[in-house]
Amino acid sequence: MSKHFDDRVRERREELGMTLTELAERAGYGGHQAIIRIENEGSVGIEKAVKIADILGSPLDELTGRYPVAQVLMEKKGQREMARDLIEHLEGYLA
Repeated sequence: MSKHFDDRVRERREELGMTLTELAERAGYGGHQAIIRIENEGSVGIEKAVKIADILGSPLDELTGRYPVAQVLMEKKGQREMARDLIEHLEGYLA
């Protein structure tokens, strides 16, 4: 199952031991219901998404699942394999 923004926010908040109310207060929401909505639906504007990412200490790209190609390859493979795959990927743009 593919993770989405809402799953990643919940997972990161729980890793930090942060409550819904704590995140809501730090993000400037009036109550924890807004965070519940974000964690259930991923419903959030870009400004709040950036603020939540900062509070959680995670790059927004990480929470949205938009990783640079090199980072994804590095996480999955050793450096030699990563370099080979990255070259192959870039060759596709140069062809």
